[in-house]
Amino acid sequence: MTTAAEVKISKDGKCILVGGVLSFATVGVLRDQGNQLQEKLQTPVFDFKEVIRADSSALALLTAWARYARGSGKTADFINIPPHLMDIACLSRLDKVLSLRPSKE
Repeated sequence: MTTAAEVKISKDGKCILVGGVLSFATVGVLRDQGNQLQEKLQTPVFDFKEVIRADSSALALLTAWARYARGSGKTADFINIPPHLMDIACLSRLDKVLSLRPSKE
């Protein structure tokens, strides 16, 4: 079982760094922390370069962050989306709804 200790989120300059394992067990905590961090940024950019593994709940997390940003009059961007998460996003066409940029690996 994944625990909240297996994920991390922090603000680094103009980005919000997300890392670890994104799963049903961790996205609730991350959602709230990400919302607090994006309040400090004019244009929130979530960077997923340190994500090790993610299941489909990660897409719900990205959608929640995007919705929160829109509610604040902002647009959230998502960069370095891991290939496996990008595949899920493309299958559901969320890559077109959310501003997702895949990892360059």
